[in-house]
Amino acid sequence: MTHISCFVTIHIEEKEKEHLQQLLQIPLEFINQQEQIATLDNERLYLVWDQPDSLLLVITSSSSTRYNIHDEKDIQLLVCQLVSLSNNLDKSFEDKPKEHALYLDLPLLKLNHNDIDRLRQAIVQCLHDRCSLTVLLDTTAIPSYSSSYSRYSTTTTTTTTTWSIQTEEQWKTWQALIGELYITQAQLTYSHHQPLFDMTVVFLPFVRRETEKAIPSTLSNIDTIFVTNQDTSLIKTWNEERQHFGYPPLTVKQMESTCESSNNDNQKGIENRTNKNEEENHRFERVIVGGTFDHLHAGHKILLTMEVLSSTKSVVVGVTDDAMLESKKYKECMESIDERIANVRQFCERIRPDLIYEVVPIYDPYGPTITDPTIELLVCSVETLKGGHMVNEERQKRHFPLVVLWVIDVISAASQEIGLDDENNDKDQWTSKISSTWIRQYLSTQGNDKKD
Repeated sequence: MTHISCFVTIHIEEKEKEHLQQLLQIPLEFINQQEQIATLDNERLYLVWDQPDSLLLVITSSSSTRYNIHDEKDIQLLVCQLVSLSNNLDKSFEDKPKEHALYLDLPLLKLNHNDIDRLRQAIVQCLHDRCSLTVLLDTTAIPSYSSSYSRYSTTTTTTTTTWSIQTEEQWKTWQALIGELYITQAQLTYSHHQPLFDMTVVFLPFVRRETEKAIPSTLSNIDTIFVTNQDTSLIKTWNEERQHFGYPPLTVKQMESTCESSNNDNQKGIENRTNKNEEENHRFERVIVGGTFDHLHAGHKILLTMEVLSSTKSVVVGVTDDAMLESKKYKECMESIDERIANVRQFCERIRPDLIYEVVPIYDPYGPTITDPTIELLVCSVETLKGGHMVNEERQKRHFPLVVLWVIDVISAASQEIGLDDENNDKDQWTSKISSTWIRQYLSTQGNDKKD
């Protein structure tokens, strides 16, 4: 224990502070009222001197106890509490899982074998360190909106049009990439018996809004980053900015890069595909997807990611209300509607902070699709495509414009790349695990094992 912060909100003489220091026999750091705003949020355990004769002991901003500084018994209790709690909190924060990141530079939006190998190495290290993984994807395929966190950022061009997927060819390319990343993660972590491992793919061009002046929340909690030697200069720039804003530097773990590719050729490939399909471009301002979204897994994350990449303005997510899920298997392990809505919103906002989000409960199979005529695109899976056609039938009855249906095959887009189609793999058996039902069954089994 180094010291305990004591926030002083009333006038206290220096000799009174010295007296309290002697009573407690614990190092105290007295913080005046004008300094509190910048300091309070970072404290886990602290004192508040708000009355001449008493102090408040506050624990992680969730509970507090008042002690009389003129009562010897109270002082003894306070000292015992401070010593015990500070030691326990120090230990808990030392043991708290950290968040690691993997930087991937993908101009072509195509993973090579070296990228997959680096992803696997990062996941294995995160499993060992018991922490989550953020994949930081950098690409010229998305305008960087003057973000200093992208290798391809450009501060000389003002982008007035919000980027989105516009063609079916782009849809297939992005789906293959996102699918391969998440399915690779799921396959590896499930094989290590860690189905709840948390990985999120974010896009550096979206990470920072132009109005932000500090470190983006996406990067603020990361302590370690996996890069190749080609990326160290970019990370050096990040660390300089982190230091400027008072964040600790990222620990850099270098990985060998064995595959070479030309960024110019990759970019040319993207431009050719875009121009080729220019006549088929679509720009959707309002996009929707629906689902239960219980215990967000790889399939959910692919679905939600593709939805947010397809909108230029707003995203609607319909989350099935608890009342519609009474017959679900292992319902006792299901997250509440409030938890599921919060998790979906947090995930989407982390990926694309530049959009407007409406995450709402739905009480029937249609949700807002048959009450909101402004919805233009419905993102479906193969399993929910039939429901998409039913939505258009209902919209037609209401004289609403029909929604465009873009379909995601959660598994097939990446299956060949990661070996799920090999004869030695039981694809159906493995992919059945990428479901909320399987995760609830797993959680139920874990709970029973603990009871036994």
